[in-house]
Amino acid sequence: MKTVALLAALLVTGTAQAAMVCARPRSDGTFSTTLKLREACKPNEVEIGIVTLQPLRLYGPTTTSSSTTTSTIPSCGPSGQAVGGFCWYFAASGAENCNDVCAAVGRTYDEATRTFAGSDGTTSNCSLVARAIFPIAPAASSDPSCTTGRGCGMYLDPDGTSVERCIAPATTAAAIGDFYRRLCACS
Repeated sequence: MKTVALLAALLVTGTAQAAMVCARPRSDGTFSTTLKLREACKPNEVEIGIVTLQPLRLYGPTTTSSSTTTSTIPSCGPSGQAVGGFCWYFAASGAENCNDVCAAVGRTYDEATRTFAGSDGTTSNCSLVARAIFPIAPAASSDPSCTTGRGCGMYLDPDGTSVERCIAPATTAAAIGDFYRRLCACS
């Protein structure tokens, strides 16, 4: 009942566009059966998904077998962050594309770069990814016509940081970020 109340409050107040789905791990590696919706997971919890409110969706990887469905939390290594069930990495410069970013960490480009936080994703998801990588990042804005298909990216400047999601052209693995450092999903 509290979960329904939290979702209703978020929708009515419009104060948040997404909530984290959190669970506390047990010592044997399983999770408690209680899921919590929070703005951010507590230190003793792990993120197992994200609920976006506009549109209402639940993101998180699932593995299906003939008898059960279970959620898995990706291990992203020291330079990545798990958001929405995907591992995200930050480009070293605006001249680096996601193929290079992913290869540098021994992974390959994941279409979640486009579908979760890029041209086919949402601006709130772009904000979630940016804040996972850079906790003091501002909320993302949308640009309807960028010069490249960079998707979600961050511009770091001594005078201020900005986060932007490019709607067009479509996000691609090979696009460079120009002045923006790309945020790339890698699997």
